[in-house]
Amino acid sequence: MTSRARISGARTSPETTQQAAQPVCTDSPIAQDAGFVMVETTIAVMLRRMECTRCGACCVAPDISSMGKPLGERCPHLTADNLCAVYENRPQICRDYAADWLCERIAAPTLDERVQKYLQIFELK
Repeated sequence: MTSRARISGARTSPETTQQAAQPVCTDSPIAQDAGFVMVETTIAVMLRRMECTRCGACCVAPDISSMGKPLGERCPHLTADNLCAVYENRPQICRDYAADWLCERIAAPTLDERVQKYLQIFELK
């Protein structure tokens, strides 16, 4: 493969053969300078999952078609303290969701502000 963005299977050397293999973009111009570390770190942060902060934004901002919940409207199961009233029996879409970098990026004092930030990030409203 000759693509400039080819991903190699692993970064290894005699000194690191005991370490876990890490993917590396070997043909990218970014890999030739310190910017590669920043890009790699940014991707790792974006993929990192975190503990739910119970901010409620994920239960208000996105549309949830399997529940008939429109964009920007509060889920009918979201309680006043931003907890799910049907947590043990919540829909699969909700079970599959996991808190991540977006939760940190939309942090704000009020639920309304968090929802607005969420919608702005995805250019939804």
